[in-house]
Amino acid sequence: MSLPVHKVFGNPMADSLLIHYKANGVMHVAALNETGKLREPSAVMTHDELAEKYANAQATLLIDSALLHSARISLPGNNRQRQIKAAPYALEDQLACDIDELHFTLGKREADNLIAVVCINKLLLKNLLAKLSQATIQVNAVCPDLLALPLADQQWTILIDAQDAYIKISAQSGYYCERHNLPLILPALLKQSTIAPQTLLVITQAEDEVNELFAGTDLPRVTQNFSQSLLNVFATHLSDARSMNLLQGELSVKRSSSLTWRVWRIAAIAGISWLLLKLMVAGLEIQMLNQINDQLTANIESEFKRIFPDAKKFSGMQSRVKNRLKQLRGGADDSQEIFLQMLADAAPFLTVDGLSIHGIAYRERHIDLELQANSLQILESAKSKLDTQASLKTVLSTSVEKDKVKARLRIEQNTQDNGANKE
Repeated sequence: MSLPVHKVFGNPMADSLLIHYKANGVMHVAALNETGKLREPSAVMTHDELAEKYANAQATLLIDSALLHSARISLPGNNRQRQIKAAPYALEDQLACDIDELHFTLGKREADNLIAVVCINKLLLKNLLAKLSQATIQVNAVCPDLLALPLADQQWTILIDAQDAYIKISAQSGYYCERHNLPLILPALLKQSTIAPQTLLVITQAEDEVNELFAGTDLPRVTQNFSQSLLNVFATHLSDARSMNLLQGELSVKRSSSLTWRVWRIAAIAGISWLLLKLMVAGLEIQMLNQINDQLTANIESEFKRIFPDAKKFSGMQSRVKNRLKQLRGGADDSQEIFLQMLADAAPFLTVDGLSIHGIAYRERHIDLELQANSLQILESAKSKLDTQASLKTVLSTSVEKDKVKARLRIEQNTQDNGANKE
């Protein structure tokens, strides 16, 4: 189905509505004042009631964490697009449905080097946004509800409702479980977490009724009672939840083109002017470098023609000049000459991005190289190119360590083609 375009007509931090979508399909709605606090008590509403009372309002939508899968995973590198593509496959074994049916959102890398990931059924989210759009509600942010809980250093926050428990462990990650499962889930999370807390902040409506839920842990607890709705709790720290906005990728909020142009017109003009200037300078530099390169090539060919007056082509100039030097010097050590010739033939194919030489040894007409590459494909490509050299034979062995590929490459002289490149 097609997804309506959501336009932002104002500051998304000044949303006038807070909507909490529960797992049972019920929407709790409250209007916010200029300071972000509830203007009036929250109420359960249908989409028609929303359209009638809050037409064209901007909203932040909090999704019940029971509808989300949250995790903290290790992803290499800093390329955001590669991380977004890799995250679904890193979580695939934990998910009950196909990754193509889910919408994934990544947080920032946290202090323990892990990245928070949240996923939701893609069709569910699209349908919900479509219905709110039909009710003329402009949704600027969709966030996990538990991220709107308070959080202090070295402390986890646990909100306990009538049936549910929400556990916030970092600025961008947390977990949901049913209330009666908390005595099992909490000790397991504490045991496996790399950011274990020193204290627990427990937010509940009845402190006496939840003490037995913490029988499995002896961490000190600070208890806060709340007597109003959950939206009163969430509204206080709503800005924290917006750090994990699910409206990314294909669900990104689309801004009005006219508004975007008005806001960014000066920056766009300056940026385009700067880019054109850089392109002009780069073009002039390339032209100058080409002229210098042409002149150097002409000088080299002229000098080569002087040394080899009968030469009709200019291929293999380096090896041919070395042979002439050997003749002028009255001969050179055969082993040294073989090593230099093999190295000269192989060097152009080993000087590539992502490939480095960490060791070299020559013995008995062969060179052993210790190599390291970013991928196996780079090594195989270099070997394939070396194999096209009639004067060389190669043997490659590889091993993978972490995210690098190490290899030992043996280059041998092809004695059947010895001297084939000499004029």
